[in-house]
Amino acid sequence: MEVVYMNMASPIRHIGIFCAFAASIMPIAASAETIGNVKIRNVGNQGTQLYALLEVVPPGCANNVAYHSSETQAGQYVMSILLSAKLTQRPISRMDYTVRAGGICWIDLVEI
Repeated sequence: MEVVYMNMASPIRHIGIFCAFAASIMPIAASAETIGNVKIRNVGNQGTQLYALLEVVPPGCANNVAYHSSETQAGQYVMSILLSAKLTQRPISRMDYTVRAGGICWIDLVEI
């Protein structure tokens, strides 16, 4: 009986190259939505969740509240930007958000 060994590195390498090529040419749907020129009515925290009360209801959201976590450094930066916008009465020029279950909006990025 003859034993035949296959070199699996070559087929695996070809699959990897195909996946990399396919990923570079196929469009990927963005998971975040963007809204701009929004005034902040209020900011606060509830436990470890920061929130911003917006003048408008962002598309897809259940209400005009957007949340972010205070447990991360990014969340603390988001809160400082939101506070700055609130105190200076400047609108947010851009807010990227993700709509989670129940229409709850979660801030991904915020710019003044």
